[in-house]
Amino acid sequence: MDSTDEQQRPDFVHDQELYDVRVQSESERVKRNDADCINDGFRSSFYKKCLHCLDSISRAKNPLPEKPTIGQKIRYTFLCPPHGIVATYLTTIIVFGLLFCFLWSVFGVEAEPPNTFFEIWIHFMSSIIGGYIVYLCGLPPLLGMLIMGMLTQAILNPNINNSLSATLRFTIAAVSPAVVLPCLLHFQDCGYGVDKGIPTLLIAAASIDDVLAITGFGVMIGVAFSEGSIALAFFKGPLEALLGAFLGVVFGVILWYFPAMQQENRFFLKGFILLAVGLMGILGCPRLDLPGAGPLLCLTTAFVAAAGWRQQNEYKCLERISDSMSILWLIFQPLLFGLIGAQMEIDKISADTIYYGVASLIISLSVRTCVAFCCVLGTNFFFKERLFVAMAWLPKATVQAAIGSVALSMAQEKKKTLFKQYGDVILDVAVLSILISAPLGAALIIFMGPRLLTKADPETLPTETPESATGKRKVYGEQKHLSAII
Repeated sequence: MDSTDEQQRPDFVHDQELYDVRVQSESERVKRNDADCINDGFRSSFYKKCLHCLDSISRAKNPLPEKPTIGQKIRYTFLCPPHGIVATYLTTIIVFGLLFCFLWSVFGVEAEPPNTFFEIWIHFMSSIIGGYIVYLCGLPPLLGMLIMGMLTQAILNPNINNSLSATLRFTIAAVSPAVVLPCLLHFQDCGYGVDKGIPTLLIAAASIDDVLAITGFGVMIGVAFSEGSIALAFFKGPLEALLGAFLGVVFGVILWYFPAMQQENRFFLKGFILLAVGLMGILGCPRLDLPGAGPLLCLTTAFVAAAGWRQQNEYKCLERISDSMSILWLIFQPLLFGLIGAQMEIDKISADTIYYGVASLIISLSVRTCVAFCCVLGTNFFFKERLFVAMAWLPKATVQAAIGSVALSMAQEKKKTLFKQYGDVILDVAVLSILISAPLGAALIIFMGPRLLTKADPETLPTETPESATGKRKVYGEQKHLSAII
């Protein structure tokens, strides 16, 4: 038995090893099959998602209903493959692009901005667009071509007067948030115009107006002081604005999650980061030769961060940061307006500057009031409510004080005497707009608001929000500071 067992043992061990190898290989095969199944499932799922995305933009898969709404018509217009007016515009863009590529291939550097063939290409393209727009209005196309030719020439070859006059127009165009917002928030707390959303409408419109004015100011100040290609300087401003908005969104989203909820002193850290990003944008972007990105970076960061905090019910954080910024505003407000006023040399202001400045301000405010009134004609506002909307666009203060001296400072930095003269005029007119429109507009808003707006029934007002649960909402610190703004 012993000898037999010894003889059979090696075969058993060998069979066991073979069995283990088979089991291991089978296990690996099963794992590979499972992995292949998972990969196939992933590919199948990814393929289905891609097909779903393609079907959602396909014109064949999304036919237009028999009685489509306006939204359905707009959506159908942009479905693929391109068709109708979208296909026409895309074809035009492709043709213009290929034409420029042809000119560059033949003439080389002469077809690059700001040389002759590039200007010819710009004139040709803008004239066709202008003629088409005027043709849609029922007028002869040559009228639009003529107008676009003059406008294009002014853009491609601007002189100092044109570019700096546009800078002045953007300077005095912005509405002052320091005057308008406290008054409107006070009316909103008291229920005036709340049923039709008038305070909210004006606050949003004023914010958009300031963004557009600051962006346009950045574009034109860049064109005025550019030392290279005018075309590149003209397109640099909008690109800087887009960069500032993009970075603002990025930093705003970061402030949603950092510092963490469990971290100590997170309210202080959020406020510090917000302040640091704003200062970095305002003071750092000009050092990088991106002056137009700074204001939008600061504004967008605060807007995105506040929107996220409201979604997270971080009303306590909003209240504390608002209180802190109110204290800073009370400190820097006198410095801002005082130093701007100190830069004015009253004894050197000519009578023509005052006369023409006041006249242009009166004309521009009158036109803006009429346009603002006409913009709300299609709404359910009463006549007196439309009149209040028009008056709410009158005050000018904060933006004018912030950017009114920029042209003068750049002229002094670059040591350009002629630019300094125009910079003095821009600063003088900006200060005149503050002195005239800020007290007049604030007085009209405060005294005419309760008389022109309908006060909502207290029972229909929204219930107390978390941000006001600890007390009445603060506006730039306290409501008592409203009179100081006037």
